Amino acid sequence: MDVIPTHISTKRIKALLIFFCATLFLLSCGQEAKVSDISVHYEGNKGLSVHFKGFESPDYQIVTKENDTVPILGELNTEDTAIIFTPVIPFNNGGHYQILKEREVVGEFHIKESVPSIPPKVVAIYPKLDTVPENLLKMYIVFSKPMQEVRSSLEYIKVINLHTQKEEAIFLPLETELWNADHTELTLWLDPGRIKKDLIPNKKLGIPIKNGNSYEVILSKEWNDAEGSELAKEYRKKIVVVARDAKMPSVKQWKLTVPNADSKEALGIAFDELMDAMLIEKSIVIMDAQDQSVAGGFLTMGSPNSTLFIPKERWKKGTYTMVVQSSMEDLAGNNLNRLFDTDLQQEKKTKDSKTKTITFTIQ
Repeated sequence: MDVIPTHISTKRIKALLIFFCATLFLLSCGQEAKVSDISVHYEGNKGLSVHFKGFESPDYQIVTKENDTVPILGELNTEDTAIIFTPVIPFNNGGHYQILKEREVVGEFHIKESVPSIPPKVVAIYPKLDTVPENLLKMYIVFSKPMQEVRSSLEYIKVINLHTQKEEAIFLPLETELWNADHTELTLWLDPGRIKKDLIPNKKLGIPIKNGNSYEVILSKEWNDAEGSELAKEYRKKIVVVARDAKMPSVKQWKLTVPNADSKEALGIAFDELMDAMLIEKSIVIMDAQDQSVAGGFLTMGSPNSTLFIPKERWKKGTYTMVVQSSMEDLAGNNLNRLFDTDLQQEKKTKDSKTKTITFTIQ
């Protein structure tokens, strides 16, 4: 029997081990080269960036599956354990993409198809009436969908004085804009410093809108919602300015149209002047004889000088109390306690109250 020299056997074993280790190393390198946890970051219907886990390397490239020879222009960054590629132009909806490293495909991803988005609309602009007092304090814009928070809203609002045909800045620019929680309702203030007489802005710039003039408020079609869709169209509202409102509203002058018992008829409320329609539902509560609030809602029929309270349940016979927050305002910001343009240093003859009440009976 032939005997293999010991030194030859040892060499062969060492060679096999080296070959085996090299193979494992190459295989492991191939596996590690593949990226993982691929996810696309969307804003609305647009794919803005792709995130994945791999090695910190400038060698990654993103290409389309149809044309894998031309890399997409963009910026590659790292954040914690993720690598982020942001293209110069958002990814194409419905597109298939590959992630390359040293010209080898190490990952793939797909951009979802675009779902047609319903463009946002302006549901209402308050005050709804065209005629407003010279000392109008606020306007409101109500949208059908949440609107974007990227730029100042005043960039999309233009006001033209129809008497001079010049653009005028009547709204107060705010660092933090007054949106509701859903971002569907925007409150615009006409500059209070210009409305209040004897203040420096009033003396320097004058009142924002002037008695006898007409203005057109124009909302740009380029105003985007949170999904990036533009307004359905350009919106315009004309306002005709009349004399200053120097009257404080009074619940004693309000008139009620009382419904019948055992009915769901509306309770009619006629104010003594034009009120801030957006404050009505927040300011009035109907209480029954047991001091429980009556469930229901308010319907303001385009005019801020009246409203309807529609109950959820049938009215019962008895005495009811309408509780009104004294902070409720008219169009000029005059509330149930004081005029907006009031010298707060002067002593008042009457005491302020948190609420005012009206009692009525249903037969």
